Amino acid sequence: MLVGILGGRKGEIVFPKYFFKQLRLSGIAVGSHAMQSDMVAAINVNGFTPVIDRSFTLDALAEAFAYQASNQQFGKIVVEYGS
Repeated sequence: MLVGILGGRKGEIVFPKYFFKQLRLSGIAVGSHAMQSDMVAAINVNGFTPVIDRSFTLDALAEAFAYQASNQQFGKIVVEYGS
């Protein structure tokens, strides 16, 4: 998985490498840092809170992944780390 492009708008793709490994390439576009800052400010001002479906301890990480794979959740699945 590759997230982000640091080399500008152009890059070299070695197609045989992808074909032989039968890889799939998907692209997404995201906003700028300023757009993210504006979004975070709007979330904070309007008091948005995420919908939490279930929370798991780090020791129950395998159970959390199994729950996610079941597609039964509505909202976020939280894994708590630390004390």
